[in-house]
Amino acid sequence: MATIAPAMDTLLLAASVPSSRTVALWLLAGFLDSFLFIRTSARLMRSPKVPWWPGSVKSGDLHIHHLVWGIILLLLCGFLGFATDAHTPWTQILAVPFGIGAGFTLDEFALWLRLEDVY
Repeated sequence: MATIAPAMDTLLLAASVPSSRTVALWLLAGFLDSFLFIRTSARLMRSPKVPWWPGSVKSGDLHIHHLVWGIILLLLCGFLGFATDAHTPWTQILAVPFGIGAGFTLDEFALWLRLEDVY
């Protein structure tokens, strides 16, 4: 019974202190999932076969690209990532929306390159 206690302490420590690989994995998962979702969504919005898919976010006649939401997520999560202790689960939690923001932003790379809507 005495050998179980140190092993449990080690297990609890490993679960509570995120490694850089775990954080990177969560960030990559957020990036890939959001990139796949937003690319699929952009294609479905323009398809006449899928009229039920929701359209773009607009304010009057102004189309708000998902690049805007991506930059907001990157800035917010990046700031909060620097402001929190690196040895808490918050680094893993913040890695996911940071990855989502990166996916939204990089999906709009053509908009960066040409500085106009390419659709």
